[in-house]
Amino acid sequence: MFRLKDVHEAAMALSVTPGTVRTWTRRGMPHYRAPGRRSAIRVDLEEVRRWLEQQSQPATSGRGAAR
Repeated sequence: MFRLKDVHEAAMALSVTPGTVRTWTRRGMPHYRAPGRRSAIRVDLEEVRRWLEQQSQPATSGRGAAR
C-alpha cells in the first residue's frame, strides 16, 4: 500500500524545496488534490520518481529532432 506525501514531505524525500515540488506540479508532475482544501497537494513518490526519469531523457522525435 502506498502513502501519499504532502508537499513538504515530498520535498524532503526528493532533496528539493517545497517550491520546487509546486513548480513541478504546474509542469505536469503527477499529483492529487485533497478534497475540500484548495492548496492541499499530495504526491505518490514512486509516480514522481518515474516522471522525473522521463523528464531527464532526451527527446528522440518531434520538433527539433535531427533529420
